[in-house]
Amino acid sequence: MRFHKAKEDMKAKQHAIEDSAKKTAEMQTRLREFAKMYNVIKNERNKCVNLIQTSTQRAGEMREKIKILHNEIEILQQSANNKERKVKQKRKKYRLRLCVDTTA
Repeated sequence: MRFHKAKEDMKAKQHAIEDSAKKTAEMQTRLREFAKMYNVIKNERNKCVNLIQTSTQRAGEMREKIKILHNEIEILQQSANNKERKVKQKRKKYRLRLCVDTTA
């Protein structure tokens, strides 16, 4: 009887070991799958971070370029206003000269 009981206990323990081995193998498989998913997600995240950095840098460059162009526009507008003022002064002088010449 003792032998029979020991044999049954051994079978039960062997079965428990086999179940544990199966569970361990399944868990290792799941762990590998999660590791792969983690790497995929990490790579995607890195791509997104790089895109954000690139677009942030590009936006900064564009802001700087807009400032420069705005300054150039102001300079050109001032130059155009100065030229317009000079043209008006010359026209005024010319008209005065014509008036003086026609009256004399």
